[in-house]
Amino acid sequence: MRYIPDDEYIKMNDYGAAQLFAEVMGTTSVGPSGSEQVFMAVRNIRHDELLTQAQLAKLADIPQSVISRLESKQANPTIKVLEKIAQATDRELVISFKKKGNDD
Repeated sequence: MRYIPDDEYIKMNDYGAAQLFAEVMGTTSVGPSGSEQVFMAVRNIRHDELLTQAQLAKLADIPQSVISRLESKQANPTIKVLEKIAQATDRELVISFKKKGNDD
């Protein structure tokens, strides 16, 4: 997995991924594009793997209610939750920043 430098790691344990993204980017809130991508990614992974919320939760060793809240946009995931989902579905979690307007 690749993500922010070690000095930001403590913040990742205290904040959800979307809040940390907003802080690093210097904004007060996460626009729909950032958080919406996270919510959609979790749902798409589950659908791609043909898993129920309960099955994904069991594989990732997290409560099913966490999956439900993520998919219904009622909660922002922590990095740890995203790592567990990635590992449970044989995926790599990659968090990146790119300049606006850069379509690469």
